[in-house]
Amino acid sequence: AGRDERRRRGTEGAVGGRPRDPQESLYEDGDDGDGVARERLGGLGSEASGRVIGREGGTIEMIFRNSRLSAASEDVPERFKEFEGMRFSGEVTRYEPPHAFAHTWDGTEVTFELTETYDGRVKLVLTQTGITDSEERLGILAGWHAHLDILRSRLEDAEPDSFWTLHERYEAAYCEREAGVS
Repeated sequence: AGRDERRRRGTEGAVGGRPRDPQESLYEDGDDGDGVARERLGGLGSEASGRVIGREGGTIEMIFRNSRLSAASEDVPERFKEFEGMRFSGEVTRYEPPHAFAHTWDGTEVTFELTETYDGRVKLVLTQTGITDSEERLGILAGWHAHLDILRSRLEDAEPDSFWTLHERYEAAYCEREAGVS
C-alpha cells in the first residue's frame, strides 16, 4: 500500500473508536521520491523531524524543536536553550515496520516496539539503553514521558500541553522518586 493509503487507514479507518490497523495508524512511512524514507512514530513530535534511511545500518537524522510540539506558546527554559533545534544523526539498528524501530543516539540506543493488545489497542514500548549519567537520565525520562503524553493527546485528537510544562512536571516527579520521597 502506498503512503497515502496507509495514512488514510490510520486516520480514517476508525471503527468504534479503534483504528482498523492500529500499528499502521501509529507508524507511518513514505518515500518522497528521493529514495529516503521519512518516518514518524505517530507524531512523536511533528517538529521532531528528520530523515531515515529505512533499513538496518541506515542512518537517521533528527532535528528537535520541542517548543513547537503544541499550540501552547512557552519559552524554552534557559538550561535547555542549547538543545532547541538540536540536530543529531545515528544508525538504524532495527527496522521492522510497523512493529519495531531502533536507532543509536549519542552513545545510547532507542527502541520503539508496537504490539496489538487483545482488545485491538496498540501497546508502545519505548526503551533507551546505555544512559550512564543519573542526572541526564532523569531529564531523558522526563523528555520521553512528555513526548509520549503529546503522542497520546494527538491520537485522542486533543491539544497537547506544552512540552516544557510537561517536562518540568515529570522531571520533578522523577527527581522525587529518585530521592525516595513519596
